[in-house]
Amino acid sequence: MAVPERVGRVFAAGPPAAILLYTLALDMMLGWPRANSKAEAAFMPKRYATLPELGRLTGRGDTANVEVVLATCPDLLFDYGTTEGGHRDGAGRA
Repeated sequence: MAVPERVGRVFAAGPPAAILLYTLALDMMLGWPRANSKAEAAFMPKRYATLPELGRLTGRGDTANVEVVLATCPDLLFDYGTTEGGHRDGAGRA
């Protein structure tokens, strides 16, 4: 699958992807794999700290609901991290 010419809405597949996306393109973030704690939120602008919890598509405890993912209308699903074992296999099925 090709990357769209214009990307404006990005779904982070897991925590490492969310942190990298927050660092590089926070205005494209649709939400977090898990809600931020008060301690974490204290270091972010409220607008980003309170983005919704959308679940995770990768890693331990895949918690994202397909309907929730589709409802966010992402231009891109973004993942970052290891390419070992099941992670590589999962990417090949996407």
